[in-house]
Amino acid sequence: MITHDLGVIADLADDVVVMYAGATMEKSGQSAMFYAHHHPYTEGLLESLPSCGDERERLRPIKGQPPSLINLPAGCPYHPRCPYVMDICRTDDPPLRAVPGDGPHVSACWLPTDRAAREAARVELATRTLAGRTL
Repeated sequence: MITHDLGVIADLADDVVVMYAGATMEKSGQSAMFYAHHHPYTEGLLESLPSCGDERERLRPIKGQPPSLINLPAGCPYHPRCPYVMDICRTDDPPLRAVPGDGPHVSACWLPTDRAAREAARVELATRTLAGRTL
């Protein structure tokens, strides 16, 4: 199935692959994708959804524009839009790496795969990005 409707995915899919610019960014079981995702693009997709009973009034769109498939950027194709971008993201395409947890789960991201280390890195990188500096 090809779809951007995450509600349909939540209802029907057992396994989920998130793709960006023609490449797999994250692959896992449905539960891990919604509750223990790793890739920043997956995070952006989930945060851009409307929610019942949520206090936020506006949707949170993913900043920037999708890349041209004719002229992809060097490194990770998502790096121009990523709130956690690091220097390595701009030069090296990340391989699919195993993310610890229940069932098979892989992600193409340079963020640490350990959940606690990843969350710490996200906070640090987002803070630096907001301050106008990136690693």
